[in-house]
Amino acid sequence: MENGRLALFRNPDDYGNQLARPRILLINSAQLESGEALLARDFRDLVADEIDRFRRDIIARTGDMARATALTDQDLLREVMNTVGKVGRLGEPVRCVVSVAMLTEGWDTNTVTHILGVRAFGTQLLCEQVVGWALR
Repeated sequence: MENGRLALFRNPDDYGNQLARPRILLINSAQLESGEALLARDFRDLVADEIDRFRRDIIARTGDMARATALTDQDLLREVMNTVGKVGRLGEPVRCVVSVAMLTEGWDTNTVTHILGVRAFGTQLLCEQVVGWALR
């Protein structure tokens, strides 16, 4: 794998050490279900303030204290994906998300700048739907 030429689009630092808060996420459906993309050992410690804010948001929206205190890795990964580039949120440092299924699953993605089809769509309609979701 080739490192990005710009520091903003690189997960390792200048010495090859992986950043605890990734700038690029490569996501597939299995990772979304497992939360695997964020399993850096100290990730939860590094983003404790953002996780607390996420918990407060859950309580404010739903009133569900149990759900807010039992956040899974999947919950955190989905929140990162939903808050890409938003200051003070879990997704703040992320600059690029490469996802095979994000648009075809109908995620609300308001920060899409590029769509690249890496394999053929089954139908023209599906292709148009994916582009439509991205433009939403």
